Amino acid sequence: MSEQGHHPAAANWDMNSLIKILSVVALLLLVIFFWSDKYKAMQKDLSGRIAALETQVSQKESTIQDLGQQAAGLRAKMEEEVTRLFDKNKSLQDQAFAEKARLLAEFDTERDRWRASRERLQGLQEQCEAAGKDCEDKRQALETERQQLLDSFRKMVEYGGAAQTVEAIHDEIITWILNEKQHSVYCYPSLAKNIVSLAKETPYPLLMFALASAGSQFNPTGATDGPGMGLWKINAKYVPELRKEGILEIERELYDPAINMKAAAYLLGKAEMTNLDSLLDEFHGAANPEFRQKVKTMLGELWTLYFFAMQRTRAEITAQVLGAHAPLPASAR
Repeated sequence: MSEQGHHPAAANWDMNSLIKILSVVALLLLVIFFWSDKYKAMQKDLSGRIAALETQVSQKESTIQDLGQQAAGLRAKMEEEVTRLFDKNKSLQDQAFAEKARLLAEFDTERDRWRASRERLQGLQEQCEAAGKDCEDKRQALETERQQLLDSFRKMVEYGGAAQTVEAIHDEIITWILNEKQHSVYCYPSLAKNIVSLAKETPYPLLMFALASAGSQFNPTGATDGPGMGLWKINAKYVPELRKEGILEIERELYDPAINMKAAAYLLGKAEMTNLDSLLDEFHGAANPEFRQKVKTMLGELWTLYFFAMQRTRAEITAQVLGAHAPLPASAR
């Protein structure tokens, strides 16, 4: 009853279920088969990527090793440089300390020397103060001697320039002026007498003769070497001053012996008579050692003439005195 009592629908359902199960199993097998190929492809791709990553990792490790070696080398160099700088700094410090010690020693030496110099200076100052009165006396003596020399020079110039000096050697001076060996041939006797007469009117006639001799050689045209015009070679730079003083009106008037003499006397009169060299330089218009030497030589010749004239005059006076008191001859008694 029971075996015959099975319903046909139940058998149909078991068959359908089996088909469905088989279909699902087949589908699963297909999916598994499909995904197995894709899995293999994915696995292969993943393996390639892993290999590439391993290669990159290997390269990075190699790079890291190189960088580590470079870093180690740089660190060694840095430590070496630090050691060198430290040694150098220590050496510089030692040098600085040594230099400081040397400078301190020099300072001490200089300080001791300065103290010794100060003490020596104080001693010298005390000596100078002690000898001050003696130095002042010597200075006053030197000043007195200098003043005496200046007075002697002034007296010599005044004496040599006195008119009576020219009177004493009047003829000798004319002869000396007309000496063709040292003076101009253009100086004739009447001009020489005129020059002597004009010079006698000046304070310093002998100096006037010496200046004319050294300057123009008594050539009234003044045609000799060097600057200047006329007998006394008046420098052209003095023309404005001479014009202002009323001595001349135009420059060519300096070729007139009388005007030229006035100009020379004016220039001598305004010059300082304390030093002959400076006087001659001012008269000449510039420093000229050769001109100064010529003037001094001419003054020496004039003083020689004066000396011999005085000797002759003294001899004549002596002879006259002796003659006046000489015993009368026997025939006159």
